[in-house]
Amino acid sequence: MNNDKKLYDICLKMIKDKHQLNEYSIDKFNTFYFQVFNNSSDTDNINDLNKTVLKKINEDIIFNKDDNIQNKIIELQNIRSSMNANINANGNGNINTNGNGNINANGNGNINANGNSNGNEIFNDIDNMRISSSANIKYMKFDKLANNIGRSFIINTMKSTFFINNKYINHKIYPSHLCIPSIIKNITPYIIIGIMDEQQSNLTYTFIPEIIGPIWDIWKPVNNNYINLNIGSSQLKINLYDHTNNYLEFKNYYIDILEILEINNSYKIKVSNPDFFNINDKVKIIFNNNITIDNTIINKDKENNIYIYINNIKIEEFIQSKIYNLNHQLSIIFNIFPV
Repeated sequence: MNNDKKLYDICLKMIKDKHQLNEYSIDKFNTFYFQVFNNSSDTDNINDLNKTVLKKINEDIIFNKDDNIQNKIIELQNIRSSMNANINANGNGNINTNGNGNINANGNGNINANGNSNGNEIFNDIDNMRISSSANIKYMKFDKLANNIGRSFIINTMKSTFFINNKYINHKIYPSHLCIPSIIKNITPYIIIGIMDEQQSNLTYTFIPEIIGPIWDIWKPVNNNYINLNIGSSQLKINLYDHTNNYLEFKNYYIDILEILEINNSYKIKVSNPDFFNINDKVKIIFNNNITIDNTIINKDKENNIYIYINNIKIEEFIQSKIYNLNHQLSIIFNIFPV
């Protein structure tokens, strides 16, 4: 019997003993199995590799036992997938998306890929709320409740400071959840969100982890007694701070692209920190001309090179460019209520 078949039988016994489950998807098993073994070397011990596969499966089951976090994560993944699927970029940096609202922009217009710029990203929708930012915000979604007493919207960001431009005045806004990469909790035990309006009034909210997952954690405010902010100004500034009262640091997640080679309609890329990337991860590539494009990791070899789709990208565009794994972006869920 082949090793994978033997290991699958062991997997079924393990989940029955540990989790009282009688079955586990062979497709999911194969995904974990081939991820581990495809990235192994000839010197790796097969027993250690098998243990790694079983550990991944055990973590997957533990994670899926919590319906609340699973539903939140699935919703967030769907939002991010929709975001990536709706973005079309050409060589001139033009971006056109169609979701709940419409965005039309070019490299000289409202969307600027330079993280240090003051360019705006404008999102128009039926609720007349718009967001502008230098924070690489990619998607905003409103959830309309059946009783119409409140709504929510989500901001995805890779920056620790950004702006919200708002026409939806006379409402209260409240940051209810943070969806954060799980590695962040190793950097800071709590996160402070500061919200400042045009009058320089400042409200702060302290968040701590509530639900722990293998990829993202869900953080909530330390209590539910915060006073909702009345949105009376046209612009709000959002800042994210760590436990030292410094900006939450994201720069370590912008990884340098060191070498690139075109192979079979894909690009083979050597990066400065390959541990940040896995197969099927969604990534953002930041070119040296400040244009960004989204792509997907389609393979990772034994030398830790990653592979992406070519997608009409010219190889010379990668000079002095960086790559960012969207698994490391942060999502803020805001609730909004009528006064």
